[in-house]
Amino acid sequence: MRQEQTFLSAMKKYITGEKHSFHTPGHKAGRAFDEKFRKFMQDNLFALDITATPFVDSIHNPSATLLETQRRISRLYETKDSFILTNGSTSGNLAAFISLFSDGDSVLISRNSHKSVIAACIISGVYPVWMTPRIIKNGITCEVNSEDVERYLNSYPEAKGVFITSPTYHGIITDLENIAKVCRKYKKLMIVDEAWGPHLFFSGDKTLSAVNYADCVIHSFHKILPVFSQGSVIHICSDVPDRENVEKAVSLLTSTSPFYPTLMTLDYCSLMMKRKGARMVEKMQALGNLATSDIRKIPLGYALDSSDLPEDYRMDTSKVTVDFRDRGLTGFFIQNYLMKFGIGVDCANPLNVIATLGLGNNKGDITALTEALKTLPIKKPIKFTGFRFPETPAEIALTPREVYMQYTKKKMLLSESEGQICAETIAPYPPGIPVLLPGERITAEVIEYLEMIDRFKWSVFRHGKKTKNKLEFISVIEV
Repeated sequence: MRQEQTFLSAMKKYITGEKHSFHTPGHKAGRAFDEKFRKFMQDNLFALDITATPFVDSIHNPSATLLETQRRISRLYETKDSFILTNGSTSGNLAAFISLFSDGDSVLISRNSHKSVIAACIISGVYPVWMTPRIIKNGITCEVNSEDVERYLNSYPEAKGVFITSPTYHGIITDLENIAKVCRKYKKLMIVDEAWGPHLFFSGDKTLSAVNYADCVIHSFHKILPVFSQGSVIHICSDVPDRENVEKAVSLLTSTSPFYPTLMTLDYCSLMMKRKGARMVEKMQALGNLATSDIRKIPLGYALDSSDLPEDYRMDTSKVTVDFRDRGLTGFFIQNYLMKFGIGVDCANPLNVIATLGLGNNKGDITALTEALKTLPIKKPIKFTGFRFPETPAEIALTPREVYMQYTKKKMLLSESEGQICAETIAPYPPGIPVLLPGERITAEVIEYLEMIDRFKWSVFRHGKKTKNKLEFISVIEV
């Protein structure tokens, strides 16, 4: 009799097979924690899963230990205020939008923003002005830079703020200092989703961190630092945001049943970073540099580094983008191949895989990764000439809120959809930039682009879900 497959059995199989983690969370199976704390958590995890009680503290009205945790984090990052989150940076992005903007406000937002930003637009009623980021020659996306932001602000002077993602998923940091100067020049709010960069403030060059420039910054501590999944922080970095509004928004979006072990790791992480954060980050970045250097020495191998980036962009070495297209290997093949060696990576796509380091990685992980990559087979090279992303800005016919709240949707053939209003997000990968977002009018240029993507059989993210299904139908507004 065939045994029933359960999520538990899948998890058991995965953790038994994985020996080297290159994905979130950053504690890497607890290795980043001090031994004493790690053992305490292992021995008491079930007992620590409690409900809100006056004998500890509440995230909704912190008045004792959790209040001190927030103050300690604020002092560490030299911010005006910091609020801990247990629903990930998703809740931080949502809180930023509903506390800083009003229904109908225009906001400049990069098209490669996290999908939670669509939800933020729906909840807040913001009118998004989508900025198209830059794409470098190997199909990897950079964030917009200061020149782009100023050009958009000149075209949309009514915009109340600018929302930037830095670092990107590939670890590319934009010129935040100059973007901040542009925002101050035009008196606009600057919000940065720095989910992938909570460690940058502790690096050798702390100016890489957005907390030095933005009005509001969101950090996913759990992605890189020793914190359980979903443990994050939203920072108020200037006198512009209303502290009370931000605090109310955070509480509104936070479960009344938070996972207390996550709160514990946020607290303990702040103590660790205060004591030895700079040393831990320096070690991790050195490991990232070592991995990138060693991979670039492998015949027909490639790893993204700062020499590949345009001027004014910097590289976060906690991200290692591995590319063996010259060996004819897709990212999906590499991901599956590495798992045979007990190596798990963060993301795979048709051209590359992303290995994400955290403070829990060690040199043995890097050696295992590079040695496994050396044994990759060689096939016929993958031809990639780059993408010509649609150049004509799409007309924003409706806001995401209007699409989701006020209109009925229907499916129709993509080939017959010109002039219709899109009711979904469609983001081919590479380069990972949505070619259509909810509320945009579909053009012939976009249809042609998507049909080309379909012929290449690239992965497509629709509503945040990856699919390899043929792009035959599209969801549109029924009028």
